Amino acid sequence: VWTMKGKPLVDGDRVSFEWEFSGTNTGAWGDGTAATGKKFSFTGASMFSIKDGKIATQSDYYDALGFYKQLGLM
Repeated sequence: VWTMKGKPLVDGDRVSFEWEFSGTNTGAWGDGTAATGKKFSFTGASMFSIKDGKIATQSDYYDALGFYKQLGLM
């Protein structure tokens, strides 16, 4: 489950927000990592710049090491 935490911060052509992602790893990830059946939960932040009404750039930040530890992969 992906959930935005709070309201996005908007400053001109820039938008940022914090989010939480949680669930149970029941299928392979896009990188080919096999399912573990383990539950996970972590927070992250996303930042966007907007140009001509469209997303021009996007950056996402989260604790990947903590996520992989929850899945028992590290």
